[in-house]
Amino acid sequence: PDFEVDKENNELMSVILEISPNFIIAADAVIRDLMGTLANENVKFLPIQKNLFDYEDCLHRIGLIKLPFAPSFPGEGENENFVLSMLPKKSTEMIKAAGALLHYFSRRVSPVELFPSDPSVRIVDIQFHNRFKYVFIDQQTLFCLQIFGSFTRGNILKCGDVKVAEANNGQILYGYLNNCVTSRGSRLLFRWLRCPLKDEKEVLTRLNTVEFLSKPENRGLLQTIRGTLKRIGDIPRILFQMKISAASPNEWRTFLKSLHAMNELLGLCSPHAVLVAISEEDRQQSNVENTPRLLIPRLLDKVIQTIDVGSTSQHKRFVVRQGKHDWLDEWKQVYRCLPDILSRFAEHELGKLRGYIDACGLIYFPLVGFLLQIPSAQVVEELTELGLQYIFSNGDLVYYRTETTQELDRRYGDVMYAILDAETSIMHEVQDEILSSTRPLLDCHAFATKLDCLCALTVAAIQMNGTKPQFTSENTIRIKNGRHALYEATSPGYRSNSFASSSDKKRITLVSGPNASGKTMYLKEVRSFNQN
Repeated sequence: PDFEVDKENNELMSVILEISPNFIIAADAVIRDLMGTLANENVKFLPIQKNLFDYEDCLHRIGLIKLPFAPSFPGEGENENFVLSMLPKKSTEMIKAAGALLHYFSRRVSPVELFPSDPSVRIVDIQFHNRFKYVFIDQQTLFCLQIFGSFTRGNILKCGDVKVAEANNGQILYGYLNNCVTSRGSRLLFRWLRCPLKDEKEVLTRLNTVEFLSKPENRGLLQTIRGTLKRIGDIPRILFQMKISAASPNEWRTFLKSLHAMNELLGLCSPHAVLVAISEEDRQQSNVENTPRLLIPRLLDKVIQTIDVGSTSQHKRFVVRQGKHDWLDEWKQVYRCLPDILSRFAEHELGKLRGYIDACGLIYFPLVGFLLQIPSAQVVEELTELGLQYIFSNGDLVYYRTETTQELDRRYGDVMYAILDAETSIMHEVQDEILSSTRPLLDCHAFATKLDCLCALTVAAIQMNGTKPQFTSENTIRIKNGRHALYEATSPGYRSNSFASSSDKKRITLVSGPNASGKTMYLKEVRSFNQN
């Protein structure tokens, strides 16, 4: 939700602690207020002029964003209305912040200050983060519950600390639960534990999924899903590369492999309502024909029928599959036969010039055409009288244009570059069709990432022989023979504990006992269950 920065910075501080940014871009006055509060945090401040937060200018900058899935509009006004229609109402401060950020990036991306690049062409989608959907947990609580390790003390906990957290696998809950098969799944699980959900319906959906996948009869499905998830690449990055026409052959191959895997994943999940419910949560507004279930097979067929994956990898460029276009296949056949054709024509030229030279060749130069190549030691003045037009010399070789080379230019021209231009044009057609389906592809990628987290939690639940918790509307907690995952895994003599609190009694429980009697273990266990 929108809010203005006040003197106390309460709202702003809650957002900073929740998002855990590496950089904060703000006006000088805001930076001065925050530097004292965040003096001990690993955050870099980047100043920006206050006049860049002008509402109308920011609104105009946002309206210039070209989203790949947006319809083709005849004018800029229609595109601006389309982009602004995606923004929530009464979002003045958010528009100011986003517009100023776009201006900042335009100056940072381009090395030439007078000719800044337009960051709006590099934006793939606009998504929103509703912070009221999540529970904020302070740093001390995260440390005491051993959700994350001691490295979080004195520093804002960042998603970039995932690798550090993974190094403490046996010591923190995140390490115990993180059985994700993809790095993006590990990052999402990190955020889940950092900011738990408030939405009871979505929490129940996650619990139902873990319960379903942990059943003995579904263990095979669990392993198949995890194997399929490993083959899904970084779809958002590939779409971004396509947006700026910079997708490499490896990224095209990864994209095709990912489409295959996502199609298999949707096929595995579609018979099971509990798994379909997860994909419904991530689906953004789109028409029925553009749902991932219908779209991905269509895109898969399009890419398979168009791209020659093997040749694309071999030649390090986009290569169209044989049979896609007959005229293109004819051009390629001509190009393949060109060495033999040039050899025959070279022999013909040598026959005409036999009394003057004993060696020659035909070679093609881009933008110049076919030329006759003769060793400079054999060049005589009579060659010009025979109709050879001197073009240039290069060391020990001299190049001429003849009637034969002119005939080759008329027949075959710049066949290789014609092939490259045609294949580039076809690549852009396929690329545009893919980019027009950005939203469903991102939805499916988000579904796969969430499913990776749920599979990881399922593996942990199976390992700890866990039980699905039951929700109640009463303000009470009941734990029967509860076990703490970390202590049970590391302590052979671990004992389970029960706990009960009811709404009609006091909510403070005093725990006493001698040293090494298990008080700390008991408290951590109850608090961990309470938090989860």
